[in-house]
Order: sequence, then C-alpha cells, then structure tokens
Amino acid sequence: MRTSHRCSAVAVAVLVLLACVSGSTSAQRAATTSVASPADLPVVTFTRVGTITDAATPNEPWLEIGAVQFDRTGGIVAAFPRENAIRFFTRDGKHLRSIGRQGSGPGEFERLGSIGWLGDTLWAVDRNGGRIHLFGPSGKYLRTKPALATTHDGFGVYASSMLQGGWVAYNGSLYADAMAAGRPRVAPMTVWQPPAGRPKEYARIATGTLSLVLPGNGLMSSSAREAQRFNRDGIVRTAPDGRSLVVVDRDPKASGGVAQYTVSIVEPNGVRRTSRTFKAPAVSVRKEHLAEFVRSYVEGMRTGPRGKDHFPSDASAKDYLTANLPMPAMYPAVSGLLVGTDGAIWLRAQDLGEPSVTWTVLDARLEPRYRVTLPVEFTPKAGTRDELWGTMVDDDDVPYFVHYRRAGAG
Repeated sequence: MRTSHRCSAVAVAVLVLLACVSGSTSAQRAATTSVASPADLPVVTFTRVGTITDAATPNEPWLEIGAVQFDRTGGIVAAFPRENAIRFFTRDGKHLRSIGRQGSGPGEFERLGSIGWLGDTLWAVDRNGGRIHLFGPSGKYLRTKPALATTHDGFGVYASSMLQGGWVAYNGSLYADAMAAGRPRVAPMTVWQPPAGRPKEYARIATGTLSLVLPGNGLMSSSAREAQRFNRDGIVRTAPDGRSLVVVDRDPKASGGVAQYTVSIVEPNGVRRTSRTFKAPAVSVRKEHLAEFVRSYVEGMRTGPRGKDHFPSDASAKDYLTANLPMPAMYPAVSGLLVGTDGAIWLRAQDLGEPSVTWTVLDARLEPRYRVTLPVEFTPKAGTRDELWGTMVDDDDVPYFVHYRRAGAG
C-alpha cells in the first residue's frame, strides 16, 4: 500500500496587477467592453478517454503535479515541483523522459515553478534560484536566463512566465506575517521585465480587491480550498504560446441580484487588447463555508515557528481574523481560469460543495460558446475547446492525469 502524499500547501491570496509600458499610451488599442450573460449557453458533454498514473514511472514516485503543457507531438509535458522534475508523456500514457533535479546547476532547480513554450523552446522557472532554464523540444538543456527572485517593496516577487519578445512577468505576494507586524495592506503586483533591462513597475491595471490573506508561515489542509471560495483577487494566466495574457477581474460588483466580472486579453508589453464584461447571478456566502474557513484558517495561523508567538490561543487568532479580514457577503462568479492552446478560455464557476462544477468556454474573441460540467475534483491543466488534460488524486492522495474529450469531437 502506497504512502499518502497529501501536500499541505502554504497558501497566500494574491492580488495581481498588470503593468502598462511607460510611454506606450499612443500605441494602445482601444479596448472593447460589452456585457453578456453565459447562463443560456448550450451544455456539451466531455467524456473521460484516458488516464496516466504513477505506474508510468515505477522508479519515480509522484508527489505533486504542477503546470502542464502540450508538447510538439500532441503529448504532454508536466512539472513535478516537489521532485524538481519535468516529465514528458505520450498521449497514450507512455513516459518518454524526465529532466531536471534538485540543485543549483545548469538545468537544476531549487524550486521548480511554471513551464511553457516559446516556439520550440521549453522554459522552466526556478522560483527560489532566480533563474529560467531553457530546453530544446526533446528536453536538452540549452541555457539559463537570470530572473528576479527577491523582494519588491518588502514583499516576495518571483518569475511567473516568459512571453513573446523577451518579456518576463513576475508575481508578488503579501503575507499575513506582514500584517501581523503592522505593515500597511499594500496590494501585491506583477512587475514586468522588458527584453533588455531590469524589472520595474510601470503604470498598472488593477484586477481585483484584496479580501483574504492566508498565513505565510502556516501549514494548512483545508483552509486554502475554503479561502478560494471567497478570494476576489484577479486571476492572470499566460497563453500557451506566450503571445498574450488573460486577466479575469472577479471582484463581484453586484446590484439587483446580478454580479459582474471582466475578462481581458493583454499583450506581452502590458497593452490591453480587448476586454468583455459578463454577468452572473449573485450568490450569497453560506454561513457554513465561512465557519469552516475560520476554523481551518485559525489552525493555520497558529502553525509554524512564529505562529504561537503572534497568536497564543485559538481565540486570539480568531479575534485577529475577525478584526482584520473583512468577510465577503457574496462569492465571486469565477473561481478558476485556463487558457487553451487554441485561445479558448475556460472559466470555472464556484465550488459550493456539489460533486460537479460548471465551466464556461469562451473563444479567442471572448465570445461565449458553451458550458461543460466536470467533477469538482478534476483540475484542468492544458486543453483546447475540444479536449482537456488535468489532474485528480487517488485514495492515497497520489496525483494522476485524466484526459477528457468533447463528445463527437475527433
């Protein structure tokens, strides 16, 4: 019987801000915004057509599956952050090769982050090492690009993706430790590094309002999942070809029982190409979800070497939580985002405890196409309008890949 590999994540709620290039105002394209409702879209069926389990690598156990990308032949490439390894698989589940390992040398990772493609070059972020490794299509190490891995205005910043034209995007994080130390509630950001030059902040496009911040020093089990139900921060994902980013501003501005959220396509230099606003029914937060979040959050706040110094009792942690973190009255309409290789945009509805969750699919022009219902335990990682690769976990909490295809698609 395999050992359980449940990974208790140290989670933070991140508000992402996009940067506009200084002096680029005259070159910006006019953004188009209209309000649409995807509620009346047709519902299509996706059928499970295959899986890949850790049996594909009998000598390499799986602990965590991170980012997933299609490779040049239609197979998949996946990051395994806890092993600092990248693995290549065929569509039918055959393991082709593994690259990467723990270390600070060429092609090694101190903490493997995102992966992606620019043409035939595979990039992979080493978050702690401040580097981005570049590999050929078969996984051959090519070279290393330095990246920022330090702090920005006192908060953590790390590379999140490479983009066309040599741009690098970074994410920033605000931790509860900073709040406990009396720091002002400063919004985290994405800073951009141009093709030549040092990373810097430019004028920014806000994507949300910070609502909940998880402890930066706690090991938590269920609190991260509970927090995602309430988190109103913006979501940013890089298109698989690196030519754009997709931004969802999901702060639920509601009136008359209707909530709105905005989806935007942003070019690598920060110029907003187009955007569209959608409406959805406003759903009030359930008391039981808030209660569960508070219980798990308090446990996380007191875990770690400094947690009990800040919060000597559960009551003190709960009092701090109640005083400093406003609890939202409604759920954001969108809880997840996936950008397909064909430009399709998958928007995940809220997980409110049901066994399945609905995804709304937009095309590359932000036109709503259809809705799909998938198991709530399934996390899509790569896909198109007609197929999805994602992950689930088995009874021993070991992750594995699941392949879905649209019924009737070739």
